[in-house]
Amino acid sequence: MREKLVRFGRLIKVEHTLFSLPFSLGTMLLTARGLPDLATVGWILLAIVSGRSLGRAANRVIDRQVDLAHPRTRDRELPRGLLSVAEVWVFMLVCAGLLVWAVLHLPPLCLALLPLAMVLLIGYSYTKFFTPACHFVLGLVLATPVIGSRLALTGRWDWEACLLGLGVVLWVSGFDILYACQDIEFDRVGGIHSVPARLG
Repeated sequence: MREKLVRFGRLIKVEHTLFSLPFSLGTMLLTARGLPDLATVGWILLAIVSGRSLGRAANRVIDRQVDLAHPRTRDRELPRGLLSVAEVWVFMLVCAGLLVWAVLHLPPLCLALLPLAMVLLIGYSYTKFFTPACHFVLGLVLATPVIGSRLALTGRWDWEACLLGLGVVLWVSGFDILYACQDIEFDRVGGIHSVPARLG
């Protein structure tokens, strides 16, 4: 059981989730001008962790053939058969359920925007197959928890949410473009769209 949990942790890169949490926590502190009530913090954190885990797992399922063909990624859990697609699907359904459950405890605006967030979380993985703008879509996906943290506390959309989101979009898309530089040749041969593959 412990080994299986470790494999799921590697699949979703749990360390990346931990790395991204300070942005959302900082947004909460700035918005609340201090520490919000602990129940709200808990629901926001559950939404962030379950949503990100859902997105990462979906990405690995959608990219499993690409991962198998790429020398850098063929040792991941799905290509090696350490986890089955069925197991990851069950994991995704659990994550989706936890995300919905968390959002039900947040303001109505969060629930209204949840379908859009789900489309972004899962749909991002397909964008690399048809547009080099995939980096910016990823940036938007990772900006969602930051924007959502503010909306969860204010219950309304405002320009500060847009500004925070834009900052994350530009930051994430910038380092994703740099990260994609190591895969230029593979992406060109494999039909993966990226800014480096398009521009060099």
